[in-house]
Amino acid sequence: MFKQIIVAYLIGLPRAALPRAALPRAALSRAALSRAALSRAALSRAALPCAALPRAAFARATVLLAAWSLLALAPAFADIAAFNAAVKAGEYKAAAAETVAIWPDFDKTSPDTAAVAREFGFANLVAGDFSAARTFGSFLKDKRASLKTPDDQPITSAVLLAAADYRLDAKRAREELMTALQARATQPGLDNISVMAAETLYRGDWSEGAWPKVLKSSATATTLLDRGGLDLKARADRARIAGAAAEFLSSPSAKDIGAMEAVYVAIVTDIDAATEPHIREALGRDMYEAGAWLDAIQTSVSPFSQQTGSNIPVAVRRHVLKQPGNAIFVDNASPLPVCERRFDLGGFQYPTAAEYRGMVGAVTMKFGTNDQGLVTKAEVLGSVPSGVFAEALVKASPKFRWIAKDSADPRTCRLRRNNYVFSVIFRIG
Repeated sequence: MFKQIIVAYLIGLPRAALPRAALPRAALSRAALSRAALSRAALSRAALPCAALPRAAFARATVLLAAWSLLALAPAFADIAAFNAAVKAGEYKAAAAETVAIWPDFDKTSPDTAAVAREFGFANLVAGDFSAARTFGSFLKDKRASLKTPDDQPITSAVLLAAADYRLDAKRAREELMTALQARATQPGLDNISVMAAETLYRGDWSEGAWPKVLKSSATATTLLDRGGLDLKARADRARIAGAAAEFLSSPSAKDIGAMEAVYVAIVTDIDAATEPHIREALGRDMYEAGAWLDAIQTSVSPFSQQTGSNIPVAVRRHVLKQPGNAIFVDNASPLPVCERRFDLGGFQYPTAAEYRGMVGAVTMKFGTNDQGLVTKAEVLGSVPSGVFAEALVKASPKFRWIAKDSADPRTCRLRRNNYVFSVIFRIG
């Protein structure tokens, strides 16, 4: 039962259709274009042949691209400026529309034809016009040998075509995309077409509950994302979490505890290596996701009371895990120490659902409290399963409160907190 309906257990793993905010909004920005995103010379040296990595990653890219401008490639194309402006603004639908206007008159004898076709294909892939993306991918496949300057990134071009095919017909093209990505993983470097395609594939496999396929596709995604260094580490760790969870779901056993804990510890190590706050916070959220899975896995394979609709006894909770050297979320509400207190859930009833009955739920939340100890700004950091169970806690959270013990002196201690992390594990009734 647990493995059959775990498709709903999507803690932070976006659906196969990537949300707009998760897409690489800085790809082909004016700055990227001026730094030769489409330059043959740059492409021959660089490991970023398609669409600059997301803004933060691009700014720290390890490959320095030679100065170049797309406008210099084709001065007669007035629409190139509009294309650049649309991409810079993150308006990929508008950018994709410009590719339709530009491409028919583009000089296909240009030495940059293959690079331009890949960039245009990527823009359409991001915009969701998969048929147009396929057109550019097919061009690269069919015309590769006849181009005046042959495509020097044929494997990435193959990923573009396979990714477009997958989005048009996932069942038919799934193996095509997997094969193309595995070939890409054997080559050095990184490009956004392959990153986007790899994440789409393993998330699609996850949404289908195809755990053996998730194992392979998430491993390939991890291989590629790891090449992005700390800038893409959080996304690589999410792929690792998916792989470890899929291993458990395909054949649950006690060994899966160690596998997920290894992912958890690796994330903590990454957090300690990161210095930029936004990277540390992204990795911290991955840590809590892995922790929620670890709670659910350990409790599911451990003997304990089968009482449903209640909190799991402390005795069966996870053992002490490694923590980051510095806290992810700092509690700086007041210099006063926190009062001795107890936590009141305000009569909250643990979620129940017939289809989940008897399964283990694990939720980790972050919230603040005011001077009266009432919870404010509750946010879910990790949840197994996601959806209604985490939402139930968030909805009930305004009734949660810390109550100071009678011995506490409000003049010398506080109930106010900024970032308190709270975890609960329960057997679903």
